[in-house]
Amino acid sequence: SLINTLESDETMKIVCLILRAILLLKAVAFAENAIPLSCSLDDDDSPDPALKEITFDLGDGPETFMAYVQPDVTTFYRDIDPPASKAVTPKYNGMAGMFINMSNEPVRLFWEASIGGARSLIDVQDRFSAGGTATFPTHSFIFTPAEDESKVLARFTVGLKANDNV
Repeated sequence: SLINTLESDETMKIVCLILRAILLLKAVAFAENAIPLSCSLDDDDSPDPALKEITFDLGDGPETFMAYVQPDVTTFYRDIDPPASKAVTPKYNGMAGMFINMSNEPVRLFWEASIGGARSLIDVQDRFSAGGTATFPTHSFIFTPAEDESKVLARFTVGLKANDNV
């Protein structure tokens, strides 16, 4: 069965590599057809149109500052009908995980399906560099030497609160 086949570490690595290749190909195809992104600062030195001058007075006379005022969500779409007329809360409720290699040797960062279980390579980090991924509480990650994946240098389990993960 498919479940028994996927229990093999070697098969799992192959499946992960195939999935990554498919995602990479889709990303490249999308990028070739995508409308180039732009910013209000690309064309000239004019300020972002969402920056508005705000005036206040604390008793010493009127003062002003520039503040970002989020435009109507429908203005974020160029050539398509907006899918919504109000901003929505994203369904993703995870967090971003950043892993910093503070050693003088390159390392591999893996996500573990369970502690000591099947692994998926997230990043190969050069010395004194950082990388990251989206994650959820209870996810387990390990660093291994770049040349010896069997040796675990450090293991991290994502906690429920950001302060648990420092």
